[in-house]
Amino acid sequence: MKRSNLVSCNDKHIKRSNIANIEKDDGVTLTEVMVVVSIIAILVIAFGFSYQGWMGKYRVESQIKQIYADLMDARSRAVTRNHRYFVSLDTNNYQATEDTNDSLGIAPDAGDDTIWDSAKTLEYGYQFTMVSAETLPLTLIIDTRGLLSYVSGGNILPVTTQIVTRIDSTYEPDYDCLLLDRSRIRMGQYNGTICEEK
Repeated sequence: MKRSNLVSCNDKHIKRSNIANIEKDDGVTLTEVMVVVSIIAILVIAFGFSYQGWMGKYRVESQIKQIYADLMDARSRAVTRNHRYFVSLDTNNYQATEDTNDSLGIAPDAGDDTIWDSAKTLEYGYQFTMVSAETLPLTLIIDTRGLLSYVSGGNILPVTTQIVTRIDSTYEPDYDCLLLDRSRIRMGQYNGTICEEK
C-alpha cells in the first residue's frame, strides 16, 4: 500500500517535507538575542552621554534667558511706572526692587517694594561670574528712561563701559552671558575671554 504525502494535523493537510521546515524556523537563537541586546545597550549608553551634555547646555541657557527676561521686565516697569528700579546681583541670586518712595538712594530701602517675594536663586548650583572689572554683589539702577547705572564705592555711575556677567559652567551653551550697556541689555556666548553677542 502506498503511503500518502499528506499528514493530518488539526484538520489541516501539510506535506511531510514541510514539517521539518516548520520545526527549524520556530524561534530565535541565543546569539541573535545577544546581538540585539548588545546593540540596544550601546545605543542607550551613547544617547545617555549625549543627553547629559544637552541637558547641561539647556539648563544654563534657560537660566540666562530667565535673567534676561527679568532684567527687561524691570526696565519696562521703570519706564511705564515712572519709578527707578534696583537690580541686585549676587553670586547665586538676584532681586529687583521698585523705588516706590522715590528716595533716589544707592540701594533699596524699607519703603521700596520688591518684585518677587524673595531673591531668585540660580538653579542647579550655578553662580554668576563677572567678566568685566566690576565685582559681586553689584547693584544696577534702571532710571525712568530705561537707562542703566551701577553703584560703585557709594556712588551712582552711568554704565560707560560694558558690564559683563556670565553663568559659570563647564558646558558650552549658545547663551551663557549678559552684556549690559547704558541703553541695552543683550545675551551672548562666552568664548573664554569675552562675551560675544548673539
